[in-house]
Amino acid sequence: MTNTLEPGRVRVGHVIGGWENDSEPIQSATLTFDSSSGAELHIAYLWESSDEPSPQFARANSWFRQFNEGLPKTLVFVDDGGVVTLNDLRTSHVSIGSHPLGRARAGVVILARPREVRDEYPVRQLASTIDGLEEFSRFEPITHDVQYLPEGHSRTTIVVESVDSVEWVANGYTYAIKSNVAWSARDGRYFHAVDSQPYILTTSDEGASPVEHLAAQWPLRALLVLIHGQPLSWRSHRLRDEEFPVWMMDGSIRTPSFVDVQFQGTIAEHVASKPSSPHFPYPPLSLGSVTAEALAGWVTLYGDEVFAQAVQPAVEVLNGASQFLEPQLMMLAISLDRFGYFLHGDGRQRRIHANIEKCMEAVGIAWPDLGSRRGIARAIANANNDLKHPDREASPPSRQLAGLVELCKIIVRAQAFELLSVDPNIREKFVTASNDALNMLRIFSDAHLMITDDGEFVLREEQDPRGV
Repeated sequence: MTNTLEPGRVRVGHVIGGWENDSEPIQSATLTFDSSSGAELHIAYLWESSDEPSPQFARANSWFRQFNEGLPKTLVFVDDGGVVTLNDLRTSHVSIGSHPLGRARAGVVILARPREVRDEYPVRQLASTIDGLEEFSRFEPITHDVQYLPEGHSRTTIVVESVDSVEWVANGYTYAIKSNVAWSARDGRYFHAVDSQPYILTTSDEGASPVEHLAAQWPLRALLVLIHGQPLSWRSHRLRDEEFPVWMMDGSIRTPSFVDVQFQGTIAEHVASKPSSPHFPYPPLSLGSVTAEALAGWVTLYGDEVFAQAVQPAVEVLNGASQFLEPQLMMLAISLDRFGYFLHGDGRQRRIHANIEKCMEAVGIAWPDLGSRRGIARAIANANNDLKHPDREASPPSRQLAGLVELCKIIVRAQAFELLSVDPNIREKFVTASNDALNMLRIFSDAHLMITDDGEFVLREEQDPRGV
């Protein structure tokens, strides 16, 4: 049996930890898993008091009689498949009756044996894979060369070399985007590249909890979503720390290697559909156009609450937070309003259209065939106000709303190009000639719509094909 968690598999074993008296009976348990909520511990017990002559279930009673009050922060599950450390435990369900069952879910699940059972596990490193990172980094850990020989023969040379890395320091962590490759081969038989996904690595010399490491990686997830402009999912997490060494059969330990870790907040993303857009492999911005210093600046900025609150609503819209256009536009308007406030940098309160116009000015956006910057900013603000205030009894027509949503996405995504100080030509190409920008402009041109300086939509005058 392997030490894995997968839907449909029920692991039967026992738990350790959560008590001081090791002479008490071992507590049996089962461990299940579902792809949406993660691992769940099931502990069956009988009602009994601790003053009974030979209590077998007093411990479980203390855990589940008071919801979340007595449950340990960490329990370690052990069976013939291995050891699973369940940290940040919370009661998920308690049944009643003569044979009650208590259930608990863990915020963090580490598929490894710790040195000791602790409430918290500050660890040194967390490595994560996420959609879009491979396309953004454009690392090439595997290359091959074909040499054509006489008589139709050929010789292919494969080079496997995982050396590419970009590193920087920010907010108390050392960050790295690292190339990766795992392979298997047998002389005369086969060569197979098992995995070549790059990963994000955070390192804390003083140690940080797995949740804190993941929070430190969140700015890069936000950046990737802005660059790709579509939903992205975390695919895996692994940690490495001396607290989880490699255990030998004789009980001795070796230098720790990476072990799998699951977060309840991201576990559902591991099985989410992968991006399928034909343009996904070619993002408008790649790692080669961004310096390590710029990435450090982005992560540092994200530590500013004002900046983070500007980024997050737009990122969640791009990541599929709603399928309805109305909340999408309102969340994007919030994001642009806060971005403008951040860019002004003087703490002054302004009308939302002024902040949106500032966002457009900052990245040099100009769509004269659609309207002026002021007019576009006012159109977004007007639509947002129509949706916010029911007394207006007005709602933008669906075609206008769809166009404004896509327009807002372009403006907010362009902010990342400016804040990363990339070549202005790359940013200009994105806002004027990228597929997303052209599709947005086509929504308005197909409807023959223009925007006045007051933010009103008017029909574009048709030009006579004879030029008259």
